[in-house]
Amino acid sequence: MTTGTFMNSIFKNNIFSAIASMLGGTPEQIQQVPKFTQPQQEIFSQLQTGAAGAIPAGFEQILAMLTQDPEAAKQFEAPAMRQFHQEIIPGIAQKFTSQFGTGSKSSSGFRQAMAAAGAGLSENLQLQRGERSDQALKQLMQMVGGALTPQHESIIRPRQPGLVETGMSGILQNLPGLIAMIGGKK
Repeated sequence: MTTGTFMNSIFKNNIFSAIASMLGGTPEQIQQVPKFTQPQQEIFSQLQTGAAGAIPAGFEQILAMLTQDPEAAKQFEAPAMRQFHQEIIPGIAQKFTSQFGTGSKSSSGFRQAMAAAGAGLSENLQLQRGERSDQALKQLMQMVGGALTPQHESIIRPRQPGLVETGMSGILQNLPGLIAMIGGKK
């Protein structure tokens, strides 16, 4: 088949297809339409590609927070524990020593103050663990949410009647009037 014959064949097929659609109409179609503009799609693609390398490390950190990994908990709690041992305990000891003398560190009041401080630290750390878990869960949902966002939406293009159908519809609608006109002339 020569190029000219091939082009004529395509042209004829397109013309016949166009004429058939014009006369017979077009069927209902489902069309996939991008939800984002081309620049937005490019940015989204870059984010997905760039984030793919960061996801394993970020995911491991989030997983450690969610599962309350003991090693991750130690790292998180280390500053609070250090502050407790370097500032809170010496502060309580100094307060008791200055108010009650050097022997006050062996008193029940000192032990109660230390126990209350330890309980406060424990409650504070537990609260922070819960907040970290909530934050980790939100971060995980953000990471996963972007990947689950549909990039396209489906649009239904309704069936379009062709000239034959619309012409026949017009004739059928006006048929009673035409019959009455023809019948009235006799």
